[in-house]
Amino acid sequence: MLAAIDWRWIFLVNVPVCAAAFALAWRVIPSRAPHVTTRFDLTGAVALGALLLAAAWVLTSLGRAVDLVTIAIGIALVPAAVALVRYESVQKDPALPPALFRVRAFSAACATVAFQNLAMYGTLLALPVALAGASVRSGIALAAFSGGSIVLAPLGGRAADRYGPRWPTLAGALLLAAGLLPLAITAAQLPLELLVATLALAGVGLAFTFPAMRLAAVEAVPERYASLASGVFSTSRYFGGMLGSIAIAIALGPSSSVDSLRGLFALFAAAAFAAAIPSLALPGQGVAHGDPMMEEAAG
Repeated sequence: MLAAIDWRWIFLVNVPVCAAAFALAWRVIPSRAPHVTTRFDLTGAVALGALLLAAAWVLTSLGRAVDLVTIAIGIALVPAAVALVRYESVQKDPALPPALFRVRAFSAACATVAFQNLAMYGTLLALPVALAGASVRSGIALAAFSGGSIVLAPLGGRAADRYGPRWPTLAGALLLAAGLLPLAITAAQLPLELLVATLALAGVGLAFTFPAMRLAAVEAVPERYASLASGVFSTSRYFGGMLGSIAIAIALGPSSSVDSLRGLFALFAAAAFAAAIPSLALPGQGVAHGDPMMEEAAG
């Protein structure tokens, strides 16, 4: 589509996918009356959103000249974050319970997925730049990267159920790193066959990590906080992706070179290796449910 028509048309691919997802959700997800058990923390939610927005603004400004306003916002972020943590700590139903991060498995899952998505989204965005002028080649390479994770994701879920989240996540992070290393060495200037093979290997790593990490994040906390834990986990994912895009903006700037691309892919491979470290803190076989100590830590 990129080669034959225009790059803007690529966004139309999402329309039938979203329509199918909407129709399926409408048909499959049961309808039920809301069961209110907590009070929505509007103040905390608005403050958290403003804090994340300000942090994103400061981080995205690193790729260009930084003005005094951005510096002031960056300095103000620290006391603002401290104030938010103190406020949320005394709320009965906080938007983001700080004590959740005292649950070891939950914190490990959030850290792992942040590093993982830094590597994944960074690669997805940087690869077309490295293969500039070869849209078909880029499409094939990205399809290999995404295809492995899509096809083998059910296998990753079964592995997490059987062996616990720790080992599938660790193995997946190492496979992702191994798949990205050739890109760091060659700046992604590989023959198409080798490029597809190495990205398919990285995709297999993603297939093993995502189901296991989400399982660990949700099941490590009390059931009352399961939905909130899922949301915080997703926020960690997008934060990692944002860091990946910022790294691209800083490294490539107005133009790209072989050295800058090599350094960029080396960063993404290092992030994948880094994801393996907190994954060791994930639970092994048998995730605890409703542990009294977790209940105390979360509220």
